[in-house]
Amino acid sequence: MATRELFLIVALLLHVLYVGTACAESSSLVEEEGSAAFLVRNEAVPQATAVDESFELELNQLQSKISYLESSIEGKTGELKEKDGSIEHLEKVIQEKSNVLLSLQSIVQSFREKASLNVGGQPGEVDGRINDIQKQIFNLKKEVEAQTQKKNDLKVRVNVAKEKIEGMNLKLENLRRINEGQQSKIRDAQCALQVAEEEMLKAKLEASLVGKQLEEVRQAWLPSWLSTHLVHFQLFVTRHWNKNGKPVLDLTIQEALKKKSEVAKWMHPRIKTFETQWIPTIKSRCKTFVNDLQPMVQTLSTQAIDYYHVAHSAIKPHVVTVLEVIDPYVQEAKIFTKPYVDHVSKSARPHVDKVLKFFKPYSKKVARYHKKITRKVHVYHSLIQATLSKTLRSYELTKPLAKPRFVWFTASVLMAMPLVVLSKLILRKEPKRRPRHSHKTSHTHRRSKRSRQDK
Repeated sequence: MATRELFLIVALLLHVLYVGTACAESSSLVEEEGSAAFLVRNEAVPQATAVDESFELELNQLQSKISYLESSIEGKTGELKEKDGSIEHLEKVIQEKSNVLLSLQSIVQSFREKASLNVGGQPGEVDGRINDIQKQIFNLKKEVEAQTQKKNDLKVRVNVAKEKIEGMNLKLENLRRINEGQQSKIRDAQCALQVAEEEMLKAKLEASLVGKQLEEVRQAWLPSWLSTHLVHFQLFVTRHWNKNGKPVLDLTIQEALKKKSEVAKWMHPRIKTFETQWIPTIKSRCKTFVNDLQPMVQTLSTQAIDYYHVAHSAIKPHVVTVLEVIDPYVQEAKIFTKPYVDHVSKSARPHVDKVLKFFKPYSKKVARYHKKITRKVHVYHSLIQATLSKTLRSYELTKPLAKPRFVWFTASVLMAMPLVVLSKLILRKEPKRRPRHSHKTSHTHRRSKRSRQDK
């Protein structure tokens, strides 16, 4: 009987030790939960402070953080429910163990009484066993007290974890409010942006309409009847040009090219004879003429320089005196004419401004066309200069004339010649037709017959 009760006591001790290890594991889980909640809270606080910095990126970050917090809070609440269940289970186990201890104490007391009655010859051995059992009971009491202390610590930690979760819930609510405020701001900004885009499109349409109207007004600076007449006149001129003028011009160009080739063929042998026979004689005559003329030119130049210095020294004082005499009259004339000049400039200023304002829309076009014309004229002028210099340098007689100034001047003259000829053809006056006499010039002048007074 006594051995069975001892076996029961040892089994209870082992069970209590197993429950203690389970409580320690649950306390470590609660500590991990509290640290995770603290980390989440510390991560959420800078997120809440950094919300006001941007809109789109922060909204995405907030939404992801909110979803992560909601999932973590749901997991932690589930774990807390499990811990609450384990704490309740521990309380039940502790209550059962305390009841078992009370029952064991009563059993030990009864066992002690029975042992004193039944075992008369062995009191020392029974007392030793009782003392061992009492020691084991004392140890069990200490372990139960430690388990209760751990249970209380667990309750405190669970309360702290609950407070942290409530704080996290408050932070989550604040984040949601901030998120809603940012979303409302983004909606307002999008609405304002749409309104601004619509107003910008309207302004662009109005500006395009006004620009079209201005272009029409600028293009229609002539009256309608005159523009229609100009269009008809242009059509008439182009039709007649394509019908009559262009073929005649093509024929004339072809004939001119033929004549040019014939003249070149006719001139080629003559130019050769001129180069072989005439040019050497002309060069020799020129050299002799220059050699004969050079001393005379030197003497004339020295005399001319002397006469110039003499005339300059003689005329200079008279010119200075004349300028000194005329200067006060010139100053008086300037003073006298200045108000009239100012008055003319003031009166002409508005008219000049009106003319400039009228020609302002056409100035850009004129400048553009002027640039194009000058560019083309420069190209043609350079081509003519190149051909002229090439032709002049190809012959020995004209080689000294192939200088840049002479080439430039002749090229400009050649370019201006067609314009001069056309202007003379267009602006020439028709000669007055003299009336033709009916009588012939061979007849002599006859006197008119006089009537005789005698008859």
